[in-house]
Amino acid sequence: QTADEYREEYDSRRGNEYSRFHGYTYDGVWAVALAIQHVAHRIRHFRKNQTVVDFKYRDPLWERLFLEALRNTSFEGVTGPVRFYDNERKASILLKQFQNGTEVKVGEFNGISQELDLSRGQSIRWPDGRGPPKDRTHQLIEHSHVNIAIYSSLAIAASLGIIMAAVFLAVNIKFRNQRYIKMSSPHLNNLIIIGCMLTYSSVIFLGLDSRLTSIQTFPYVCTARAWILMAGFSLAYGAMFSKTWRVHSIFTDVKLNKKVIKDYQLFMVVGVLLVIDFGIMITWQITDPFFRSTKLMEPYPLPNSEDVIIYPENEYCKSHHMNIFVGIIYAYKGLLMIFGAFLAWETRHVSIPALNDSKYVGMSVYNVVLMCIMGAAVSFVLSDQQNASFLLISVFILFCATITLWLVFVPKLVELRRNPQGVIDKRVRATLRPMSKGRPDGSELEERVREAKGANQRWRKLLLDKDAELQALVNLLGQDDKCQQPPPLSQEVAQLKREPATETTEISSVCSNNSSHDGEYVNLVEAPIQK
Repeated sequence: QTADEYREEYDSRRGNEYSRFHGYTYDGVWAVALAIQHVAHRIRHFRKNQTVVDFKYRDPLWERLFLEALRNTSFEGVTGPVRFYDNERKASILLKQFQNGTEVKVGEFNGISQELDLSRGQSIRWPDGRGPPKDRTHQLIEHSHVNIAIYSSLAIAASLGIIMAAVFLAVNIKFRNQRYIKMSSPHLNNLIIIGCMLTYSSVIFLGLDSRLTSIQTFPYVCTARAWILMAGFSLAYGAMFSKTWRVHSIFTDVKLNKKVIKDYQLFMVVGVLLVIDFGIMITWQITDPFFRSTKLMEPYPLPNSEDVIIYPENEYCKSHHMNIFVGIIYAYKGLLMIFGAFLAWETRHVSIPALNDSKYVGMSVYNVVLMCIMGAAVSFVLSDQQNASFLLISVFILFCATITLWLVFVPKLVELRRNPQGVIDKRVRATLRPMSKGRPDGSELEERVREAKGANQRWRKLLLDKDAELQALVNLLGQDDKCQQPPPLSQEVAQLKREPATETTEISSVCSNNSSHDGEYVNLVEAPIQK
């Protein structure tokens, strides 16, 4: 039966019912019938006593025979050639499109010859002339980098900081023999400046990525970041820590009146910190070197296109055991900063002319501790947001280094301008005790003086009135000679006035001899003075 004959017979029998899939149903029934016929002949070669009536669904033999029969089925159906390959029918496919509300044929696809023919029908129309839609969503990988404007601004700021530190270094070296500079240990101050310069340089390396360098050199950039920041911190903070430790040692030694602390001892403290840093970093680089790691972030659609999704890709400095080494560094540096903050707090009221920058060094220690804590927190919270993380961490580093340099060296520049000869004011003495909180200020003292003067005037007036009244009574009694004798109370008061007042005052003084290049000798003296 041909396709036309089938269509005529179908139309004559369907009545008012119609299904667009009736031809496929007809061909499907024929395909199943031919497969059953093929299996009925093949089953006798394997099981002579069985027929199609003995079919079982879970029998592997029946399954294999039916699949083989369907693969070998081939005939011309009312819907076209009927053949099966790879679990699908190989036949012609009619392509239609809705145009002006009706279905229109636009082409055919021959499943056997794998040919698409768009000439058999009307032309395809695309809405708004945009062309055919994508057959899938395209995914684009976009490498995320630090914004070049942000990086340039912070790199320029870091460069200016390096220039400022170089100026401080030149001044410190040039006037190292000036008495005021010499008393503040200029060699340790040089270490602070060099450490701050390295810290400024770490900002420049912190913003470098594979776009500005290359993928191959990125691990070396990661290594440079860690080494420069570690060395800069140890030099700058180590020098400040050692100077704070010296001040604390002087004022907490209650057994000795004299304590000798030389500069080389403070250099040894900084050297120990550097040796620990080098040991950690060398072990890290040998056993677990850095490598470039990438991470796909949350995708977002391309503007003005629904068929493209962009996946931002961040790059990181990673190593297999990075958490272990970072934890060791944080623990070591954290304990050092806690101890330094404790020493700075213990010596917060110390003011030593011989160590004229002790107060500012303590303030710098507070500044470093605070900035490091904030920077570590930001690095964990904003690790996936490259621009925000780089901006905040760089600002913390720049602020920390700049404030440290200003606190330590700006007062020295001011003193050099005010006192070029470095003459020390002998009246200034070292002190460890804070000012008494109960001591009245100027306004309160003036108020008390005014009250005392008013009370004095009132009592003087009352005394004159009583004296006049006494003279009048004496005149009436005629006992003028008795009035010439001073009363016993007046003698006691006069005797009290003639007694000298004694006051014992405890004075703490510190003198320092910094003329020697070997070190500094600091003496703590306490003596009672009779006024």
